[in-house]
Amino acid sequence: MIKTILRGETQRHHAMTVLLELKIDPENLQEIIVQPYKRKRSEDQNKYMWVLNTAIGDHLGYFKQAMHLELMKLLLPPIIHECPSGMHEEYTTKHLRIKEMSAYLEKILFWAGIEQIPIPPKPYEGPL
Repeated sequence: MIKTILRGETQRHHAMTVLLELKIDPENLQEIIVQPYKRKRSEDQNKYMWVLNTAIGDHLGYFKQAMHLELMKLLLPPIIHECPSGMHEEYTTKHLRIKEMSAYLEKILFWAGIEQIPIPPKPYEGPL
C-alpha cells in the first residue's frame, strides 16, 4: 500500500509518478482513494491527557486506565455500534483530531476545577 500526504508539489509529483508506473492488470486491480487529511491529536496532547488521568486518578483512588475510562464516559459522547446482542457503546479518544482533543482536555480541566482536584501544569508550550 502506498500512502502520502500532499503537502506541496514534491509530494504531488511523487504521487503522479507512482500512478504512471502502476501496471494495469485485470487480475490484480488497484484502488485509488483520495480523501481529506485529518490530523489526529498531537503527541503532546496525548501525553498531557495521561498526566491528567494519572493526577486525577491518584487524587480519587483510581488507576490511570480506569480514570481514563471514567472521564471519557463523563465528558465524551459514545460511539454506538450495532451488535447481534444489541447496541454497544464505545468511548475512545483515538479518533479525536487536534481541536477535538483540545476541547476534551479543556473539559477535563474544567471538571477537575469544579471538583477541586489539583492539576499539574501543561508541560508544553502552545494550545491544549
